[in-house]
Amino acid sequence: MFTRHFIPLIIVLLKCYLNAADKDTEIFPLEDVERGMLGEWRTVIAGTKIETFKLRVLGVQQNFAGPQRAVIICEALDDENKLSGPVAGMSGSPVYIKKKLVGAYAYGFMMSKEQAIIGVTPIEQMLEVAENYGPQELAITPTKLNQHQALGKKSDSTPTISSNESRASLKLENIQQFLKPVPTPLFVSGFSPRTLKHFEEELAQMGMDLVHAPVSGTSSKGDNFDPPLVPGAPVAGVLMDGDFSMSGVGTITWRKGNRLLGFGHPFMQEGPVHIPMAGAEVLTVVRSVSRSFKLSNVGPIKGMIYQDRLTAIAGEIGREAPCTKVTINIHPENGPKRTLRSNLFCHKGRSPTFCAMALLESINSSMDTEAEQSFEVTSTLQIDGHDPLVYYDSGTGGAGVLKAAMGLRSAFREIVDNPFETPMVREVNFDVRIRNQIDYSILKSVTLRTGNRPRGGDTVKVGLELARHKTDREVRIIEIPIPKGYSGERLVLFIGDADSAARQDVTTSPDITCLNDILNELRLRRDNRRIFVKLLRRSNGLALQGASLPDLPASIQKIYSSDSRGDLKRSIRQTTIWETSIPVRGEFQGSYSYPLDIR
Repeated sequence: MFTRHFIPLIIVLLKCYLNAADKDTEIFPLEDVERGMLGEWRTVIAGTKIETFKLRVLGVQQNFAGPQRAVIICEALDDENKLSGPVAGMSGSPVYIKKKLVGAYAYGFMMSKEQAIIGVTPIEQMLEVAENYGPQELAITPTKLNQHQALGKKSDSTPTISSNESRASLKLENIQQFLKPVPTPLFVSGFSPRTLKHFEEELAQMGMDLVHAPVSGTSSKGDNFDPPLVPGAPVAGVLMDGDFSMSGVGTITWRKGNRLLGFGHPFMQEGPVHIPMAGAEVLTVVRSVSRSFKLSNVGPIKGMIYQDRLTAIAGEIGREAPCTKVTINIHPENGPKRTLRSNLFCHKGRSPTFCAMALLESINSSMDTEAEQSFEVTSTLQIDGHDPLVYYDSGTGGAGVLKAAMGLRSAFREIVDNPFETPMVREVNFDVRIRNQIDYSILKSVTLRTGNRPRGGDTVKVGLELARHKTDREVRIIEIPIPKGYSGERLVLFIGDADSAARQDVTTSPDITCLNDILNELRLRRDNRRIFVKLLRRSNGLALQGASLPDLPASIQKIYSSDSRGDLKRSIRQTTIWETSIPVRGEFQGSYSYPLDIR
């Protein structure tokens, strides 16, 4: 009997809640705001309970955040907020005058004494985001550009910054603002301080307070933890979720139906975005002399932040944000395998960095005695509409791990930040194998086992002496066929590692016209676990607009050399006429060049 009557009551209450959410919020116009008015703002300082705090209007400052972007200057009246000062994570807390929504708590004077001065972004400016900008698809129409544009090279018309201008910009960073945007705490977990140190400058440029807290990430309350997404409640932009987590937490200002506005200032000011959105609970407000902040737990993903603008972020409950699945399989030489998983939000600038951070942390945390350990990593990127990109890397110790992580970031960024299309990187998989020894080979000497004046068609034997860590030196004999047709010329025998071999290549790239061209270039990346052997021939030519012209007559060379197209033209001093590579264990280092006079 009780159940039969109770269920209809729940349905009625739910309908009332939904009707209330759809009802237009009453707005207090900016033009009616006057000095001395009393109001209140609503926010959460513990758990999910929304509390109310009193404030007084001090005045309205015009053109604050930009032309025609006013801010309402207010003073908090309660002792608790005077003590804490502006609180990171409180951005977006709705402010009311006469029970009508006037704006969002968004700015604060960080070093105030015995007072709390705050700036309120008018709700009219925030509503412009909801009214004018809707969710956008991730992909854009492919655009064909010429090679000069595609490779991101600086043209002759690219403006440069003089040293005086540079010094001026540094001075601008030190200008003391009366009110600053209340920082958005970026809660991170799964990353050690050592990893964060490597990326601190890039993270600082995001304009968020980094909070390294073990309680950040999905709450331990499990499936029952579902914090509400209502005005005054916390809202999180989830940049990474899983074994590695990264979330920026602010407050919801306004909601109508499934759409909401928050923060009152930018998250990262990226315009159209696809950031997973979640509710949160507040554990406590941590008071600090330099900057107070809300310590929060983030709940399950409930929607997507789709706009990140000057005056607000806009989100929609129920909309799914595309994510990249990151899987890292660690295979220690003596120990159990472990797998780390995270979902990564899609962003052409941030995603490659966060993925590299996860790889760096995973390998470093698995190498217990890194000075005596080596690793090999196979990276596979699954890209919608394209063949997977697979490449390998290896190294020793912390420096080798950092180099591998930065290499991955560079490749990832070339894919997602290209001028042709916005691809969806569906998955990134890493297979990491760790050895309990330093594993590398160094080229110590090269010995020519035959005469240095071979004929075309002869085979030259060369002995390579390789040094390895705590083992006897190894000698390898390689045979090099001398091509016919070079009688009377001096060729150069080159033996070296991946980086050295790449520098010997002709300094040009093929015509890049689409993402597939970029992927093919990445697939040609040299493996640092191989010895590269080349025969080089002296040449007098040009690399012109992606084409290699190695042997030009003097008259033609003179005509092209007088061309002033900058980076579209480079001189060619040598070309490769034969090449091979030899696998070794671990990373190979070193290079050597030897002249061969062909009879």
